[in-house]
Amino acid sequence: MKTLKTNLVKLRKKYDMTQRDLADKLGLTYQTISKWENGNSLPDISLLPSLADIFHVSTDQLLGISPLAEDRYHDRNKDSSDYRDKILSQFEATRRLYWNEDYLEFIVKKVWKIDSPVHIAEIASGNGLFSKQILKYLPEGSTYTGFEKSQLLLEDGIKRLRNKNITLLSFEEAYDIRDKYDIVICQSYLRNHASPDKGVELMIKLAKPGGLIVAHEYNKPFENFGLLLGHEDDNSFEKSTFLHKLWLKELEKEGRDYRVGLKLPLMFKQAGLRNIGSRMNDHIDILLGDDASKNKLELLNEYYRLTSISEENFLDFLIERGLSRYEALRYIELYNHRKEFMNQASEHVEMVHISGLILTWGKKESL
Repeated sequence: MKTLKTNLVKLRKKYDMTQRDLADKLGLTYQTISKWENGNSLPDISLLPSLADIFHVSTDQLLGISPLAEDRYHDRNKDSSDYRDKILSQFEATRRLYWNEDYLEFIVKKVWKIDSPVHIAEIASGNGLFSKQILKYLPEGSTYTGFEKSQLLLEDGIKRLRNKNITLLSFEEAYDIRDKYDIVICQSYLRNHASPDKGVELMIKLAKPGGLIVAHEYNKPFENFGLLLGHEDDNSFEKSTFLHKLWLKELEKEGRDYRVGLKLPLMFKQAGLRNIGSRMNDHIDILLGDDASKNKLELLNEYYRLTSISEENFLDFLIERGLSRYEALRYIELYNHRKEFMNQASEHVEMVHISGLILTWGKKESL
């Protein structure tokens, strides 16, 4: 009885119905619905199929014998090897959209002031493409080691990066290494980690005493407000209402923190790091409908691609993460609008995109 009344309230609100709306569909009074939901009476058994039809559920789900769709939660396990096996092309797009080269050079030479060869490690390195970006700004003799969970990403990187100063290893090997690297960096790793503080602990373990710990991570609300498609009316505030519900549910169910980039200085302090600094990444993608924008548009389309969610299951995915049916349908409408806009020929696409990445670093205590 308790499950039935709870499900009635939950389903009625999911479909934005008042008690009177539901009563009208059944040919009853709203007082009858109120009694059901308060547990003062039960629906006649003959009404259960009609109630199930109205809410698009089975009678077993209505009675609590099997769970409602919104009571199931499908964790995408974005930090797992299975998930990362699916993101080869998307991973490459994100890495190429992360940095302005002159800014990376400035950070290495003027902020971190690296003036002698260093051994750098990257956690969740993917196919190790970052090695090609950063090694050219590090002193000669520097080395790069990447640790990755996906065998497909590892194999792709090993095939591409034939350099004696670049090594790619399985992620598990990172747990067997201690106090080896001068710099340990991660990029969008802690955002997908179920326990970001554990990720920071692993990075600290890998670093030499006095070594530099660097995290390059998202603050997702920044990123949401940092997208403008042409001259459209700004719908970032509407999207943020939906996205905030998704992010909170993912934080609750998966531990994935949508504001981890903003929290990193405090996390680093708590982990015992010193000389902590933080900067916004200055990278902005501008598409102006010209030839120079064509390649960047292809990268952004890959960056925004849904990964591990089939579009026919997108509605269920959004509802199980806390959106009402109306909110989920509206979000899909906004998503499809963006998709259609960006799938135009490049000469018709004008867009500004700010990723909202935050770069935070700190030093491990010396012995």
